[in-house]
Amino acid sequence: MILFGIRSPLVVEVEETLLRLDRAVTAAVSVNDTPRILDRRAVVDLADFEPPEGGRFIPIAFQPQRRAELAQMALDLGLALAESLVDPTAILPRSIHIGDGTFINAGSVIGGATAIGEMVLVSRSASIGHHVLLGDRVSIGPGATLAGNIRVGEDSVIGAGAVIQPDIRMTGDPFANRERTRYARQESHGPRTCGWTICRNVRQQPASEMDRAHEEPSCRAAQQGCRIGSRR
Repeated sequence: MILFGIRSPLVVEVEETLLRLDRAVTAAVSVNDTPRILDRRAVVDLADFEPPEGGRFIPIAFQPQRRAELAQMALDLGLALAESLVDPTAILPRSIHIGDGTFINAGSVIGGATAIGEMVLVSRSASIGHHVLLGDRVSIGPGATLAGNIRVGEDSVIGAGAVIQPDIRMTGDPFANRERTRYARQESHGPRTCGWTICRNVRQQPASEMDRAHEEPSCRAAQQGCRIGSRR
């Protein structure tokens, strides 16, 4: 497999997965700056790279836009996207579709009837529920949890440790990261407790029962105009 773009720290995760799968790196193409790959025997600068006929690659970057840029460079050289790379420690269902160029890292768990687009990144220990659709180039951070029946639009980022509640549709460029996104913590409504609110760069379309949960005046988030998904 050809690793295209090896400046990202993520490259060492890809290396480890390939090692566990007993698969070789045929070329590690350095586009710019210092390579962060551990085994540098296959490293080659982009200017010196001679694309092999029928060569297949995976672009390595956390940010969707950067993965798209790297992929376009490689495609322009005549390379093709590699089949999805799935770590052997990941747990996948029978009923799943995974697009080319996608990387599913170690310890991830994915529920049934799930569809994953091209060049998606599912980081280590992420948990993805049933009936989830991830658009092309989506990035799921380490330890993120996506409950069932969620749709995430292309080029979206779900940050490390984020929790996305059921029946949510996310479009545009959602970035759910507690360290970099402003959240609102809500009060309990009897047996129901409101969850975290994504308040920046996210357009959510919560189910009607979630909207009703915030009609009560005690919900601070409702008073602040936030839209949220309830915790069950």
